[in-house]
Amino acid sequence: MNWHYRIFKVVSKNKKHQPYFCIKEYYAKGDYKWTKDPIAPMAESKEELIETPELMLKDARHYNVKVERVA
Repeated sequence: MNWHYRIFKVVSKNKKHQPYFCIKEYYAKGDYKWTKDPIAPMAESKEELIETPELMLKDARHYNVKVERVA
């Protein structure tokens, strides 16, 4: 799989804002990239909507927290 869900700790470079944690999609092929905004579970069916948070939690437990520094 070239992408997974990952926990991000978002930290303000100039310490204007409190750090916070969120989940983003993380693309791990070539240049590492991730979604700009945190994501929420969405699906086309009830079954998929139940599976999505389960996969998010599985990935969140497996991968290390990525720190993102923002302005």
